[in-house]
Amino acid sequence: MPTYGQLFTSQQADQNFGAVTTSVPVSVDLFESFLNQVKSYIMFRVVNDNIIVLDDNRNIIYNPADADVTPEEVFTVYSVDLINDLLSSGSAENVLVEQRSAVLSLSFDDHTLETGSICPPYCPNE
Repeated sequence: MPTYGQLFTSQQADQNFGAVTTSVPVSVDLFESFLNQVKSYIMFRVVNDNIIVLDDNRNIIYNPADADVTPEEVFTVYSVDLINDLLSSGSAENVLVEQRSAVLSLSFDDHTLETGSICPPYCPNE
């Protein structure tokens, strides 16, 4: 089973992937509820300062703005195991879903999860 993502310090992420252009805070409790609805992978996209979250099979599990989600829309895929490592690395109140110029990051305390896969074309269950 492939692993999607790599942990960096927030400083390394800024240096390697550029500045954050949009940051959407999500409470740890809500974020953990997302993780409880998936098996191995979870997908994120930021649209108009809101996040959309999909499960392993691209089913919507969180879409507060009720945005359209088409099969062609690109989401960033991260492995749940790496997200759990991220959450165990600190003690902040929120996970930040961050859009940078070319990538979507997840940050918690002073660590950032980067280098997720993009789906499509690289979807975990295809």
